Amino acid sequence: MFFVGIMGKINFIQEIRDHVIWNIRLRCFLDGGECIQEEEAVSPHECSLGKWLYTEGIQKYGMISEMQELEKAHAKLHVIVRRVIQLSDSGDNYTANSELAKLELISNKVVDLIMAVENGISIADEQSAV
Repeated sequence: MFFVGIMGKINFIQEIRDHVIWNIRLRCFLDGGECIQEEEAVSPHECSLGKWLYTEGIQKYGMISEMQELEKAHAKLHVIVRRVIQLSDSGDNYTANSELAKLELISNKVVDLIMAVENGISIADEQSAV
């Protein structure tokens, strides 16, 4: 869940950590563990980032271009996760691992965009305070 820090602002550093942990939990899930529920893995609305994006993030900050990019990258991440799970379930581990490489790239992009959104929100907040 997105953590709210001082002055009611989102703690983006914690969210980046949570995203990294989510990736570890996903790997555990793919290795046969029960570290994450499949719905959370495949749905862009059920993970922590998605819950924030689709409840208040886009509504409040949708005008920030990086927020729009974040939504797209986040949705793409979950499409790849769904594909990896399907490939893994069908026994095609070679292709699943190939898709995991794509997942790592998009995951890094999501982290970069979270930082860019944080910066965009700070700028928007400063401008609205003037």
